[in-house]
Amino acid sequence: MGMTASLIGVGAFKKELVEHMEYPAQLYNETKEGVTLTRELFGIYEGSTTSREFASLLGINDAWDFNQHKLDAKKIDFEGLQDFSCNRYSDYSEDYEAFVILIGHGFEFHFCPNG
Repeated sequence: MGMTASLIGVGAFKKELVEHMEYPAQLYNETKEGVTLTRELFGIYEGSTTSREFASLLGINDAWDFNQHKLDAKKIDFEGLQDFSCNRYSDYSEDYEAFVILIGHGFEFHFCPNG
């Protein structure tokens, strides 16, 4: 099996973010503002080459270097990631939109390779 990859986001819940969270909106009805939540995004299963390309767009030059796994927004190629997610692998377009919005609301993201 080749490498797969995903992102795990951690951040403070806000009602305005419900549509970008992991579960159906009604499950957040009783969730208090500010509570820490996680959000998994992307789930790249196309293999090692695609997972490494994804990592590169996130500013990671070695997908297995755990020192690089906490993302730095200044290193992310947002234009390239948008092309990757919305044009080349359009199944990830909703994940790209959620990623941009959540990172803009202070969520921290971590790259998670597997395989």
